Amino acid sequence: MNLNSLIADYFENKCEFDISMTTVVRADGIVVYSSKDLRPKAASIGALVGGVWQAAEALNTHSGVEEKVTDYRFSFDKADSGIYILPVLIEGSSYYMATLYSDTFNPALLKRNFRLLKEDIETFLSINKVTKTHLRKEFLFKNITDEEMDNLFAFGR
Repeated sequence: MNLNSLIADYFENKCEFDISMTTVVRADGIVVYSSKDLRPKAASIGALVGGVWQAAEALNTHSGVEEKVTDYRFSFDKADSGIYILPVLIEGSSYYMATLYSDTFNPALLKRNFRLLKEDIETFLSINKVTKTHLRKEFLFKNITDEEMDNLFAFGR
């Protein structure tokens, strides 16, 4: 299975946590998975999650502390609502899990469960390996000439 399918399978069939406002985002802001509540806004949320993490990471370089990024978490919150982002290392690449919450009675419990969710999904993905895309064995076009390539990319001739 590819990564998107594996993560969707995990959240929709195997996850034991509340994921009503959860999204998984690549480091470049592309959404890999989004819960149903966030799907209409998923692209915007993904771009913002990727950007805010990169900004926080850049700001952290000024602290002079050199630590692994996977040890960090991002929280922007008040007593009952906020945003919580955790880095997830999948197949050697950085991804981010984010949750948005409001009117939460116990945000500390929510964050604890979200950290457990992160560990659970990392375990799930390490057991269920992501299949690599197969390399193309043939070219899309055969015997294309240099002149045809020039004409293909010629502008205004």
